[in-house]
Amino acid sequence: MKITRNHLAIVSLLASGTLAHGAIVFSQIDLVNNTITLTNTGASAVDLGGWRFCSHDIDSVRVYSSSSQFNGVSILSNESYVVDTTAIPFAGLLGGNTLSVGLYNDLDGSLSFGSANDLSAFIQFAPEGTTEVGNAEFRTHTAVEAGLWDANGSFVQVGADDTLIQLNDLNSSIGSTSFSAIPEPSAALLAGLAGLLALGHRRRLA
Repeated sequence: MKITRNHLAIVSLLASGTLAHGAIVFSQIDLVNNTITLTNTGASAVDLGGWRFCSHDIDSVRVYSSSSQFNGVSILSNESYVVDTTAIPFAGLLGGNTLSVGLYNDLDGSLSFGSANDLSAFIQFAPEGTTEVGNAEFRTHTAVEAGLWDANGSFVQVGADDTLIQLNDLNSSIGSTSFSAIPEPSAALLAGLAGLLALGHRRRLA
């Protein structure tokens, strides 16, 4: 039998007791700079050769990254890799309304976007108040089946001032409660200063 790079990756991960399925997580999504930070939470390096993104907003066609996008990319244990989504054929990745983004592995050499075994990381986020996913449900269903998401209608809610989506715990990335949407520093600073000024004003009145 011919030993391929993918076979070696699987053997290495099994030997360490860690599967690549779920070892790579979305640790941060920057909605301003259009980047996604991938972090390897496993015990061994993961070769991302052949891995692909799939994403779309509510009721739109799906968008895929190139099958060669991650060729030559390997993430060491406990290390991260920042993906500039504007530099890949992935228009609209971090724009629009409801969004689901999945990262699919090619560990067995036959990636299938409908396979729960081939889905390694997933997130679903939307503007505050969104309650439906439309055609995104199919991919969300796959993520739920893979144990990477909690429910079809579960979203990370993103407010008007939020610019980052941050994973709260690298060891837990299942469902919307595992992530926090964070406003841009300037907006948070101004809000904090406004609160302090209001507090000082109330104290003077008292």
